[in-house]
Amino acid sequence: MDLIKKVWKEGKKIAAICAAPLLLAKAEIIDGLSFVCYPSVSDDVITAGGKYMPDQNVVCDNNLITGKAAGSSIDFALELVATINDKETAEQIRNAINP
Repeated sequence: MDLIKKVWKEGKKIAAICAAPLLLAKAEIIDGLSFVCYPSVSDDVITAGGKYMPDQNVVCDNNLITGKAAGSSIDFALELVATINDKETAEQIRNAINP
């Protein structure tokens, strides 16, 4: 938890997919932010003050990037590429894997 809190306080991006947003809730950094996670753990994350976006596969809010589940892992990975590199590169990769 300390590392997650430290990274967040430094203003760095944090990404979490599936049930991993639970750690963000426990680290008390999801309050007021929109997120998505695996549906069965959403209630536990919501209680930490986050805004659950169940119809989304990937949600970006502030420096937080969250993904729903393994089925959204490609969209999640492409969002990470867009964030780390740029949207053009992410789109090139998307086109390469979905010709």
